[in-house]
Amino acid sequence: MRKIAFIIVSLFSLLSNISTAQVRQALISQAEKGDLETIKYLAESYLKGGGSFSKDMQEGFKWMKRAAELGDGESQFNLSNLYLDGEGTTPDEKLGWFWLEKSAKSMYPAGVFKFAMFNHYDKNFEEAYKWFKVANERFNLSETDYYLGIYHFLEIGGTKLPDVFESKVQNMIKAEEYLRRCCANENDVDGEAHSMLFDLYSLQYKDAELDKQAFSMLEFVVNDGLKHFPDYLKLHFQKGELYLKAGYIDKAKVVWEEIKKRDFNADKSESILAAAFGENIDYLIPKCKFSSSNTCAVIIANENYKRVPNVPFAINDGNVFRKYLISSFGVPEENIEYLEDASLNDIKYALANISQRCNASKDQVSVIVYYAGHGVPDDKTAEAFLLPVDGFGTDPSSGFNLDDFYASLSEMPAKSIVVLLDACFSGAKRDGGMLMATRGITIKPKMQVPDGKLIVLSATSNDETAFPIEQQKHGLFTYTLLRKIQETGGDITWGELADYVTATVKNRSIDINGKLQTPTVSVSSSMKDIWRNIKLR
Repeated sequence: MRKIAFIIVSLFSLLSNISTAQVRQALISQAEKGDLETIKYLAESYLKGGGSFSKDMQEGFKWMKRAAELGDGESQFNLSNLYLDGEGTTPDEKLGWFWLEKSAKSMYPAGVFKFAMFNHYDKNFEEAYKWFKVANERFNLSETDYYLGIYHFLEIGGTKLPDVFESKVQNMIKAEEYLRRCCANENDVDGEAHSMLFDLYSLQYKDAELDKQAFSMLEFVVNDGLKHFPDYLKLHFQKGELYLKAGYIDKAKVVWEEIKKRDFNADKSESILAAAFGENIDYLIPKCKFSSSNTCAVIIANENYKRVPNVPFAINDGNVFRKYLISSFGVPEENIEYLEDASLNDIKYALANISQRCNASKDQVSVIVYYAGHGVPDDKTAEAFLLPVDGFGTDPSSGFNLDDFYASLSEMPAKSIVVLLDACFSGAKRDGGMLMATRGITIKPKMQVPDGKLIVLSATSNDETAFPIEQQKHGLFTYTLLRKIQETGGDITWGELADYVTATVKNRSIDINGKLQTPTVSVSSSMKDIWRNIKLR
């Protein structure tokens, strides 16, 4: 109760012979002299009603406006609400904003915070950030910690610095400070601050293995969030993905089952967990307990061609195949020549490096060569060529003749050489169209039986197309190959794998693409009787 108004009302309670109307008139007289406290008392009394006042919104609005015009921040804030809600006056959003800004500039705490929020929702991020800072630093409003954390995390609202690296570092430091404070003070109203703090810490370990300290920190953040928000699905997803990335598959699966109980559509989500525990091969890659130091590999993933259409998912094919070699086959990373979007010379250079390894360890080295990309036929001779990214389909000589490719491999003094080709040599693209518009029909390429110690598993036969499997973002051949390795943990022979891939791709291609795709196996004479029983590792 305001000072003067309190004295007048107190006198009324002592002098019962003074009428209600007289008291009210005395207050009005005092207010009309410009006494701010009495004006505010009248405004509140009319707006709320009770005691000697009947509720009168229009009269309350009148006095609230008078107080606001005198520069009172609290009244400016209340007047803004009256305009926005249309109480005691006609709704007017423009005047609502006007008086809210006045209240903020008068440094009324609630006005400062609400004005910041209004600008935030209106995407005036620089203005919002300025007022969130005022609310946080001047009035210690802990509700602003979350928003300041967001702004620094996303580098918006003028938080971005000219130097890109310095900006990222400084903003992550500030984001962590605000988000941790938000979580510690239990001002995370919906669990989102915990989730964002989890994402912030995860960024630091995106391309590295989670060490024990990092894992413990991330686990604490997500568990603390779930303690306060047990039903917040995003935190459940983050916890499951944390366990998955750290290799705790059983724990991840328990979390996934919990998520599915809470969300019946979880299987249809694009989450890592849905992918991992569905049929995706990019996750749950089996781990080998020993190192295959005598195995070398060349991986060529040609996707982005300069003169012909690209090969969808070829880089993903090569990258994931590389992960399987390292994890499931136990091949040391330094033993792998990995090429993305390789030129002809790139390919020849990689083969030369592997050849040197073989020469250094005569007949002791096993070689695996994987290729995902375009293959092309020679229109005149029907010879098959691997097409580098700088090659062009109308001139197969710009590519690597497959016979020469096999010959360079067969000369290597290796224990065995397995070649996996996710490509077709008919002149078709992965989507089934023609590689070159000038070529109207597919061509049945001439395929040679390899020499040396080669085992060749190719994605197609005759004039077929090597199709993708869109849902999994891989070539159908590569996906099927790695899916079987995933299911068996790599404990399988090349013969068993070839049988499975041939039968499965043949059937699935008809189901998915409506066209036949038949993988083929070509084996050199020296490997003919033994290749089927050779283990993958």
